[in-house]
Amino acid sequence: MRSILDFIMKITAAALGILLAVLLDSAVMLVNVESGAMLPTLEPGQKVLVSRLTKTWSPEVGDLVVYEAPYYDIDGEGNLSIRRIVGMNDDLLEVCSEKGLLKGEKELVKKEKILGKVISAKSITEMVFNERK
Repeated sequence: MRSILDFIMKITAAALGILLAVLLDSAVMLVNVESGAMLPTLEPGQKVLVSRLTKTWSPEVGDLVVYEAPYYDIDGEGNLSIRRIVGMNDDLLEVCSEKGLLKGEKELVKKEKILGKVISAKSITEMVFNERK
């Protein structure tokens, strides 16, 4: 009887672990900054935490967002771009890089193409070690 209860507990723990992993994966993603387009805000090699819960979020000017870049834009592995919102209307966001902001280079992205909002632009090391203090 004891071994059956242990088995059920292990199966339950494994199922809860898998469920938690799936929920976490659908809520956030970790994105590696591949280019220097967002310098000095984001540096190449830096990782950012991105909220995928775009349905519960209202974009605002100044937010950093992640979206799939157009096929002609090579902005790193997986063609994900991180840009700052500089303007918006009903279903379009006007975004640009930090360098583009200075040059006046902007692009339009449909709101539905946004994968998420950057919620932490700290390095992973900073996130881990600052939490322990």
